[in-house]
Amino acid sequence: MHAFPVQTSDGRVNVDWRGVVGSLDAVHLSAGGLLYAEGVASEVQGAPTTLSGWEAESTAWLRIPAGAVLRADARD
Repeated sequence: MHAFPVQTSDGRVNVDWRGVVGSLDAVHLSAGGLLYAEGVASEVQGAPTTLSGWEAESTAWLRIPAGAVLRADARD
C-alpha cells in the first residue's frame, strides 16, 4: 500500500493496481497477514485505508513471469 497508493473519490487510499502491474508479477497475502490486517483501519499518507476483499491466503497473479511455462492439468 505504501509503495503504490492512490486516493479514491471518497478520500480513502487504495492500491494503485496499474502501478503494481508495472513493477510486480504477483501480490501474495499470507494467512498471518490476513489475520493481522483484515478489517483493521489504518492510515497511509494521512488518509484512511482498510484491507478488504481478501478472504483467504492467496496470490493475485498480475502477469506471467518471464520463463514461466503454462500447461493444462489433465485429470481424466
